[in-house]
Amino acid sequence: MNKYSVTKKIALTALISATLTVVKFALSFIPNVEGVTVLIAVFTSVFGLSVSLCAVFIFVLNETLIYGIGLWVISYFIYWPLLVIVFSVLKVLKLRDLYYKIAGILMTVFFGVLTSLVDTGLFTGFYDNFFARFAIIYVRGILFYSVHIVCNIFVFVFLFSPLKKFIQRCGYKFISKKEFKILSDLTVSDKDKKVADLSVLNLNLKNTNLSDKENTVKLSGYGKNISESINLSNEIDENKKLK
Repeated sequence: MNKYSVTKKIALTALISATLTVVKFALSFIPNVEGVTVLIAVFTSVFGLSVSLCAVFIFVLNETLIYGIGLWVISYFIYWPLLVIVFSVLKVLKLRDLYYKIAGILMTVFFGVLTSLVDTGLFTGFYDNFFARFAIIYVRGILFYSVHIVCNIFVFVFLFSPLKKFIQRCGYKFISKKEFKILSDLTVSDKDKKVADLSVLNLNLKNTNLSDKENTVKLSGYGKNISESINLSNEIDENKKLK
């Protein structure tokens, strides 16, 4: 990766972490209503593990600067990076948006369990009757956890896919598709691969003689697509005129 791509990667990481911090702060006046989980899912599905994980660690550090350091920091340093890893696995497996939505909802449920486990261990100790004490602490916060879960069900079901498409479009404007793939480890779709292959084919056409051009078009198999055949045929015709 060249310096230009590294610079953009750093800028992208900063932008994502700032977005998470602003959204978290903007909704902080509503107990357990947040947009960070769905944004992490979107950013990870689009930009991949490395960018999103760095951004999440910066986000957690920003939270400590805003709210101070408390026991909640431990849960945050466990939960948010784990969330990125979970969505990164889904990305590597090339799963549909439905699985991101299910994972997002399940991870929201896990958030309440994790924070209760951490609070139980740190406040009361890891000794006999641990899970009995955990159950008491969890039940005490179940109203807040329920609000959190219901909110994220709504957010993931209705907003995840539109947000993902929007961020992808923004990503293409921010960086080229080639750099977008490098920065995000994005899996190239068949459509994008075909476009890339056609670009290479056009470059080859410009550097070969007429007979080779005709053979290249025939052998490429892209003549089956009408619009592509027209473009390639026009290019051959123009070269004929030049000769």
